[in-house]
Amino acid sequence: MFTTGNPGLLPPEYGQLITEPMTQMSVAMQVATVVTTGANEFHFPRVNSDITAAWTAEGAAIASSDVATDAYVVVPKKLASLTTVTNELVNDSSPAAQEIVGQSIAREMARKLDAAFFGNLSAPAPAGLGSLAGTLVVDTGATITNADPFIDGQMEIEASGGVLTAWVASPATARAIAKIKEASGSNRPLVTPDVSAPSGRLLLGLPLYTTTAIPDGTVWGISKADVFVVMRQDVEVATSSGGSTFAADSTDIRGVMRVAPGFPRLDSIVKLYDAA
Repeated sequence: MFTTGNPGLLPPEYGQLITEPMTQMSVAMQVATVVTTGANEFHFPRVNSDITAAWTAEGAAIASSDVATDAYVVVPKKLASLTTVTNELVNDSSPAAQEIVGQSIAREMARKLDAAFFGNLSAPAPAGLGSLAGTLVVDTGATITNADPFIDGQMEIEASGGVLTAWVASPATARAIAKIKEASGSNRPLVTPDVSAPSGRLLLGLPLYTTTAIPDGTVWGISKADVFVVMRQDVEVATSSGGSTFAADSTDIRGVMRVAPGFPRLDSIVKLYDAA
């Protein structure tokens, strides 16, 4: 939904100038599956235990079993920004002028979403990876010196039925990992550049993303099919040129979105860190 007091800056499609670049800027929205809903909450059905099957003799009764299910509920939270721009920019209908404000709002919302997704922020922010107990864990020791922790993390997820699709670390941690060589005496790095990868680099054949939302020394391994970002509809944009902005010949632009991460399967997430 979009409301506007000045059509020069906010054409009907202006929300896409925020949503699309935000999707590219937010690491969370790249490593997770993005789900859009029009409801106040989104329910993920979960199977906690499968039915059982058994080899059965011909003519013998087939043993009955029940499947245990429940629902994991995600409630999108309000993420908002407010900025003031001059009416000269507002009245400039060029795509470049619109993109300036759209990119600024998108960058800040992407930073805040990543901070919530990977962190452990207090309310009203949604719960993130940093708040979870029960994810898979690999103890890296004080220093990562080879590929073993990543191999262990990948195998842990696969053993639980998931498929690892991305690694995420802080820039400092990713830099340290990138300096690790494949083998003793080799100059070939463990992390290889790949322009075809969304992150631009690969670690054990999987994209390695970086974000300042993760503390140094921690690496998250994620199965995209089982980790989500739930968005309630689209970004809502509104303007106001009353109040104090009237005297300044300016316009307030407000961006609001409702979004939250969802982690219905903890065994599809692995945390690599020094557990000591």
